[in-house]
Amino acid sequence: MLNLEDVRIKTKCDFTGCRNIASVSFYDTDDKKKKINLCDECVRSIYCAYAKSIVPKSIEAPFKTRKLTKK
Repeated sequence: MLNLEDVRIKTKCDFTGCRNIASVSFYDTDDKKKKINLCDECVRSIYCAYAKSIVPKSIEAPFKTRKLTKK
């Protein structure tokens, strides 16, 4: 399970090509050495990319008749 905490030490963002200072650290509860430090901009861009990939299921129109299933 992943945990999230603020970075206390001045650290560079681990995202490739980013030169900002990290503000958030994601780490595994079992092993704190396995962690990734990200800046706010990278966290926001990852969240937006993930949110665009999730499409909610549409609701059925209330005025259409539903098909009855025979048992």
